[in-house]
Amino acid sequence: MSPPVDGDMLPSEHQALRLPKPPRDFAPERYKPGAADFIPSSEDESSAKERARAVRVSVWDEALTSIDQAVELRGAPAMVLRFAVQDAICAGSAGPPIRVVYEPLDPPGRDRPGADGHAGVEGLDQPEGAGQQAKSARRRRRQAIADACVVVGLREPNTTP
Repeated sequence: MSPPVDGDMLPSEHQALRLPKPPRDFAPERYKPGAADFIPSSEDESSAKERARAVRVSVWDEALTSIDQAVELRGAPAMVLRFAVQDAICAGSAGPPIRVVYEPLDPPGRDRPGADGHAGVEGLDQPEGAGQQAKSARRRRRQAIADACVVVGLREPNTTP
């Protein structure tokens, strides 16, 4: 099977993984995903600018990337959140669409196991100059996806050589 093409939609029946950095005051028993877990990082924004495309919040297609592979590719401790692609799409039913699309990694990451599953969620960024109403709408969209997440748990990359 050939790798997915940049911008191709993930099938709506797939599950996606989001790997946000654990909060500073992290306590596993109290952790609940929130809108902040779906704010585009500065890396997400700079990548979009460099490639002249929509900002994408980094996620992984679980059909192509295991949890362990995603954590290894991220290279740092992460909370693992799982959500249905369809739930993300539905979160964009009011307003601009939310799309979950494949986003191939750059070398050398693209050659590592699980790399084909890298993807991004479009439609969660905050355009410059957006008013308070638009900001509130984006926050609600992010929260809707967070509410649909299942917390898999905190995972660390394998540190053995």
